[in-house]
Amino acid sequence: MEEELDILVLSLVAIEAYDGFSVRQHERMMPYIRGLAAYKATRPGAVRENNVIDFEERVIQRRLETVIRSERRSALADGRRVHENYSHGVNEFGDDVYPDCD
Repeated sequence: MEEELDILVLSLVAIEAYDGFSVRQHERMMPYIRGLAAYKATRPGAVRENNVIDFEERVIQRRLETVIRSERRSALADGRRVHENYSHGVNEFGDDVYPDCD
């Protein structure tokens, strides 16, 4: 288990672990405990070193994404152009008609 560094979560754990509270004290603290539990359930993940994105890697990734996107678009455009050049129309069923290739 990873070490918990969030002071609010640590206080929730400490309050829940302590058995010395009276019933009245426990009832009085319940809104605070519920708030801490809600915070623990909805808090964003802790930022660890492995979650940090390296700036240089991100720049390279962004450039590669741009190149890949443009290559895919040009490949789709080439495919459409080839399809239009070899297609001779559409038959009554909506299918493309190509010349016979013997």
